[in-house]
Amino acid sequence: MTERGTRELAGRAVLIAFRVYRRHPVTIAAVAAVVFAPVALLDTVASAQAETLVDQGSGRAVAGVLVLLATSVLTAGAAVGAGLLDRLVAREFGVPAMSMRAALRSLPKARLVGLDLAVSLIVATGTVLGALPGLAAYTLLCLSAPLLVRDDLGVRAAMSRSFELTRHHLLATILVVTVPVVLEHEVLAVVELLWDFPFIVMFAAHMLMAVVVLASVVLVEIALAQTLADEADKDRRERVDGQTQPVPL
Repeated sequence: MTERGTRELAGRAVLIAFRVYRRHPVTIAAVAAVVFAPVALLDTVASAQAETLVDQGSGRAVAGVLVLLATSVLTAGAAVGAGLLDRLVAREFGVPAMSMRAALRSLPKARLVGLDLAVSLIVATGTVLGALPGLAAYTLLCLSAPLLVRDDLGVRAAMSRSFELTRHHLLATILVVTVPVVLEHEVLAVVELLWDFPFIVMFAAHMLMAVVVLASVVLVEIALAQTLADEADKDRRERVDGQTQPVPL
């Protein structure tokens, strides 16, 4: 894809996500707060533990850095939240809207939890090897949850579909998904490094960033998954039509 095409694709996904958040701010913030609360708590605890390990020096410093890197990436992997937001704002993507009760009832919760665990394991394994492998794994698999809900896929099929779509649009995915997540966690890391805030204050900061940034990233993932899947389906139909057209005599 050309640089212009990448910018257009990234811009389209961000604009859709912004429009959705502007139209449903209370619903999206409430869902994000509930879904990301345990994740924010885990991230705050892990960050505190990593800081303690780093302060102790030696090999424990390495362990602390790895813990911090791993949790920084894993906190963006709330597949259930992505699935629920996809259901709640589906009208923006051409699908009939659902109530909260209907959305919860229709979600493939077991598959979404399984997807969360599978993606977390893969990303954690990559992160142990280094920051770049972890971020690459997250980037390639970040559309798995929206695709699972959108196309009613299994866990493996959703991850495979995400890999297939994102690898052809890697720069756009990095720009609108990976970079915001990394920046969000780097901001929190700097705050924790420069100021010794109480645990409850840092938890509140993690929650605020989750509601504002992570929820926005999830909406971008939904929009990007929809856009890339539609483009891929269109290209496939055009190829099939081209192959089935009669050859002129």
